[in-house]
Order: sequence, then structure tokens, then C-alpha cells
Amino acid sequence: MENKNTIKDFFPVWDKLTDEEKSLINNTAIKQSYQDKKCIKFGDNECTGVVFAIKGRLRVYMLSEEGRELTLFYIEKGDWCVFSASCLLEEIHFEVFIDVEPNTETITVPAHIVNRLNQNNIFLENVMYKKLAERFSDVMWSMQQILFKRIDQRVAAWLVEQNTDEIKVTHSEIAQNLNTAREVISRMLKYFADEKMIVLSRGKIIITDRDRLTDISQ
Repeated sequence: MENKNTIKDFFPVWDKLTDEEKSLINNTAIKQSYQDKKCIKFGDNECTGVVFAIKGRLRVYMLSEEGRELTLFYIEKGDWCVFSASCLLEEIHFEVFIDVEPNTETITVPAHIVNRLNQNNIFLENVMYKKLAERFSDVMWSMQQILFKRIDQRVAAWLVEQNTDEIKVTHSEIAQNLNTAREVISRMLKYFADEKMIVLSRGKIIITDRDRLTDISQ
């Protein structure tokens, strides 16, 4: 852990830990780099520990019996994932899966270390449950989007939220983000293209009328 990205830069309540606890984390934290997409948590059967995203991002999702993926939220650079240590939290009673996206770097504090610290440090226990509450809020937002917003609103909102007029993305990747079928996304994008709001090209979408997309998203 000798480079500029050390666990103390990301670990919550670091200043509330004892020297012994800090040393324990430093000696057990695992730094990993991923060039390709990979699943690092396989439901309830694996308890990875607390994962910190120091570069790139992670996707947290559920998987139906039919194999359909339901994206719940993303862990962006600088944030951390409590669901990867769900075996330590009795309040979680459903399976979640976690993928790291390409060109992502993580630091993981193993589950047994987090459990040991959690039992002895009330500050860490409190921040763990606070983060859990935040994530469930994200889950509820995702459910609300799926249940109550039309697909044209959801696609338009996703395009606008990218904050760039040239988006390098495939239809399948958008479908995965919005929890719908690729064919649905393709039809919706074709409609937007026909209406001169976007231009479609291979692996890329160019926004030409952001104002109209914004109006639709609302």
C-alpha cells in the first residue's frame, strides 16, 4: 500500500480508529486492478468485505431466476460498498451481485477484519448503518424509476445525465443500466433519432437537441 492511493484516504472514520486498528487494516487491505468486467460478489454465498472504488466504478444488481439483471446503483470513484459485506449485516435478506467495470481499481478490507472492528468501534458501526440506509434509498429510487416512469422518460433522462453530447455506449449497456430489453432501447433511440434529437452511430450516440430530451425526461 505504498502508492498515493492508500486505505486511509478512503476508509470512513479513520481518525476514530486506534493505532492498532489502523495497523490491522493496513496489513490486511487488498488492492486490485481490473482491466475487464468481473463479478466480485456472487450473492449470499460470498462475503467479500468492504470494497472501496479508487478508480472506475462498480455496479450493484439483483439477478432473477430467469437470468435478468436489475441494476440497483453504482459505486463511483471515492465511494465504498457495504453490500459486499452483507454477511455482516443481519438486516440484509436478499441477494445482490457486484460487478467491477473495466479499468477499475479497488481496495478491499476483508469481511472478518470489518467484523472485528465493527464489534469494538461504535463509530464504524454507525457509519456502516448510515451507508446501508443511503444504499436502500438508492434501491427505492431505482424501483420508482422502473415502476412509475415511462421508458421514453427514463431513456431521455439517462442521456441527459451523461453530461456530454457524445456518448460512447452500446444499446445493450443502456438496457442494462435501465433494466429493460435491448430491443426496447433500440426502438426508443431510433425514435429520438427520427425526431432529430440524437444521431446514432456504431458504439456512439450524439445528442443534437438536449433541450427536447430534457423536456421529455421530466
